[in-house]
Amino acid sequence: MTVAEYWEVGASGAVYDRRTLLDELERRFADPSYDPMDGLELTDFAVREAGPDVWLATYALRRATGTRGVSRSGDGPAATGSSSITRAR
Repeated sequence: MTVAEYWEVGASGAVYDRRTLLDELERRFADPSYDPMDGLELTDFAVREAGPDVWLATYALRRATGTRGVSRSGDGPAATGSSSITRAR
């Protein structure tokens, strides 16, 4: 999220630019009671080398039973995600 061109796709399918994401994170973390993992379970976390100086982190994220799911596949309240990290030379 360090480059100005950063963007991401949310669970709803909406696309968010870097400034929007940073503003939202600032808003959320201004509340001392905010817990970003409240009601979530992270599993299947792995990091793999994707190329020279590039790493891919993958995971599965599941919401607690009884909350709105984030699955778009219809097979349960789960989402998968990934992030790549590139080391500057």
